[in-house]
Amino acid sequence: EIPEIMEAMQQSAEDLGTPGRDDYYGYGLVDAKAAYDLLNDKYPRTVSSSSSSAVGSSPVHCNDGEMHFTLKLHLDEKPTETSWEVKHLTTFDVELSGANYENGGMVLINQCIPADCYSFVIKDSGGDGMCCDHGTGGYSLLVDGTAIVPKGGRFGTEDVQAFGSCAVPSEYVMMAP
Repeated sequence: EIPEIMEAMQQSAEDLGTPGRDDYYGYGLVDAKAAYDLLNDKYPRTVSSSSSSAVGSSPVHCNDGEMHFTLKLHLDEKPTETSWEVKHLTTFDVELSGANYENGGMVLINQCIPADCYSFVIKDSGGDGMCCDHGTGGYSLLVDGTAIVPKGGRFGTEDVQAFGSCAVPSEYVMMAP
């Protein structure tokens, strides 16, 4: 049980320095409530694929031709306003998505997805992002351990990031309906 507790504390920590563990901040500032929630399995952390990993289980090991996608959502006081999706940028098919969060706290998604070019879109239906009008929410997005968005939350209605094997910078990504 001790390794599960340590893993939940590491996964719920707010990264304060360089992405991942560093010698100055360690894993960062631990959010004890988020760690507790992860251990109690109260919040959704996995989505449509069978290649997912929840806190306390074995880490995700992706196969050749796959990328390790990690999304940490720190929900604000209006979690029902938050939704997100990962779209394949050639077919516009939705690879992963999440919405309808009823409780605050943290949501952690660890997935293996086919290596390709994607867009990540996070939306706030209230138009105020995840920070700071209704709490200090935010999100971080990592692909194969590299921070794509180290920590975000101030974005208004939506934020879009391209990742994977994309030749187009994310500011030029346009989403199909």
